[in-house]
Amino acid sequence: MGMKLDHTDRLIVNSDSWLQNAEIAGVSEDLRMSCAFTSGYNALQSVQPLYQGPLEDHPLPAIVEKGAALIGLSKADEALALRLLAWENTRYFLEPKPVTVDEAIAWAKRVRDAALRLIASSAPAPP
Repeated sequence: MGMKLDHTDRLIVNSDSWLQNAEIAGVSEDLRMSCAFTSGYNALQSVQPLYQGPLEDHPLPAIVEKGAALIGLSKADEALALRLLAWENTRYFLEPKPVTVDEAIAWAKRVRDAALRLIASSAPAPP
């Protein structure tokens, strides 16, 4: 029987998977950008209580803003998160990308790393 993952663990594993997908050069830039955003968004979710509202509400600016505050994200990275969120919600209307794919991937890595630092610092000390 496998190890049971809690909410935070699942979201960090998801964040890592989305980030790996974002780094695949053989897929479209739109897909890579979306994967990078989802990676960062999952990391921002991982440091918060599980959102209990409808799944179709995601992604939510409030999740981005609260997560950014909790992990101490820079104002520039928080603003980028909100631009990526807006793009993600309208990308099917062929909106221009807010940054390059490489910049989105770098942002997702910064967010994930900051979330991991917070999670590690909040973990109980081993016995």
